[in-house]
Amino acid sequence: GIARLPDFIIDRELADGRLVEILADWSPMNIALHLLTPPSTLRPARVELVIDFLSQRFRNLCTRV
Repeated sequence: GIARLPDFIIDRELADGRLVEILADWSPMNIALHLLTPPSTLRPARVELVIDFLSQRFRNLCTRV
């Protein structure tokens, strides 16, 4: 079969030759990514860390961060 999976999930299988990359020059259309939190001026630090991480990680997918 064919699957589109994140690299971190399949890195080992690709390196071992158990999986073979096909359509290497194909990429899907950009998707919408939303992060919702309750309105609050005092968010826990761990929530802020997750927001910062996701904002940086997916910045190329987002039009508004």
